[in-house]
Amino acid sequence: MDTGQTTCGDDNRLRAADEPSAAGGRRHPFAILFLVAIGIELAVFVWLCLLDRDTFLSIATAPDTGTYVKIAQGLIDTGTVPLDGFRTLGYPLFLYPCLLIGGPTFVYQVAVAFQLIFNLLLVWLFWKFLERAAAPVAMPIRLIMTAIFFAAGMGLALWILTDFQAGLLFGLFIYCLLFKRSWPWVIVGGLAIGMATLTRPTFTAFAVLIPVAALLARRFTSKVPWSQVAVYVLCSLLACGINSVQTYRSRNVTGSDSFTVFHMLCVPFYNHIDGEETDLVAYKAKFQREIAERAGRPYSELTRAEKEPLARQWMTEKIMAHPGRFVLGCTKSFLKYLFVPIERPADVATATLISEDQYYAVLRPILFGLCLPLWILSIFPPLGHPRRYMFYYLIVVVLVLYVLGWSSLVGGAGERYRFPVLAALFSLAALNLQSVVRWASTRKTAAKGAPRLTSDSDGGYPG
Repeated sequence: MDTGQTTCGDDNRLRAADEPSAAGGRRHPFAILFLVAIGIELAVFVWLCLLDRDTFLSIATAPDTGTYVKIAQGLIDTGTVPLDGFRTLGYPLFLYPCLLIGGPTFVYQVAVAFQLIFNLLLVWLFWKFLERAAAPVAMPIRLIMTAIFFAAGMGLALWILTDFQAGLLFGLFIYCLLFKRSWPWVIVGGLAIGMATLTRPTFTAFAVLIPVAALLARRFTSKVPWSQVAVYVLCSLLACGINSVQTYRSRNVTGSDSFTVFHMLCVPFYNHIDGEETDLVAYKAKFQREIAERAGRPYSELTRAEKEPLARQWMTEKIMAHPGRFVLGCTKSFLKYLFVPIERPADVATATLISEDQYYAVLRPILFGLCLPLWILSIFPPLGHPRRYMFYYLIVVVLVLYVLGWSSLVGGAGERYRFPVLAALFSLAALNLQSVVRWASTRKTAAKGAPRLTSDSDGGYPG
């Protein structure tokens, strides 16, 4: 028996009141939204396929995309992972069937098609998540939040990188952890967190936080048996072990090598500490010179195993010499990743049809202003709702601090780093938006001189 149902009867009554009656023959509003989403994705995919190959690749690929495709091609050609394949295995395993279907010529189109299909699955999962995590929220607010979430997911689904898949898998795991207690769902959740870790190393250390999230979940929904917590932790640790084996096999080192150290820590240092260099290329050359001087040999002659301890020593010295600047730089990155607008669909359309300069000069500031209220609503505790929602807020805080805190060590676009926790943030925003709407409605009623009513079934909001 699945004991993961929401335990608050008031929430269930509110949800039932919002949903149209099946007996009335009316189509559920989410079904209409879902059909519209299918139509939009079909139109976007056809448009992409009609573009010339270079334009399509400029939209769908990034410099890192080829490294994942190379590993997937190696799996097809030899049945083994290439020794120089320094990426984790999760995303190449997704690209493997894409290569079998489309071959080297059409692998990118097939990958985008699959990710767009998965985005529809993710939208459905988000709707179910809202029904339970934000049960008191009225139907119009749920529909608005779901539509925005769909746009965010579609934007990343057009990008052949790990971020969309990692967000889908991590979201599925959180849904299982919070709301599902039957063993088939636990197995699904365990596989999800394991594959999320194989897909994106951001979740490497998340196993230590799973018991914390489970303890908070019991105060929000229901008790998570420790046997199920153990399954989640075990799946996470197994994935970490596979990543470690792959790292050692391809680089002959444990943990990160100097390549990873540079991209994870040199970029923040360049941006926030050692900004005297004129560009990132010059800073990379400086990093390599320092490693070569410490080794007493040219950088090109050093093996990865030789670079590793020197790179870690360099990193430690930098942090110890500039701890304040390092923390400040990470804090700035954290806030940037949290408040960056949902912009990928608009960026793709504007850059392709007009120019990217026009997007950054005109449209991006508008999107930032439109999205800012959502992020403000998502960082506050759910006001005017039962006390158990405070424990859900604490769960979201743990997730956001971990995912964005880890990502703040690296440089890059913030929207894709925030995506794994977007569903959790949106559910908080929906709860607080519901409170704002009720407060405004109460004020309007009071201004008209009507008697003020209180309701015990509105989630505890004082009317």
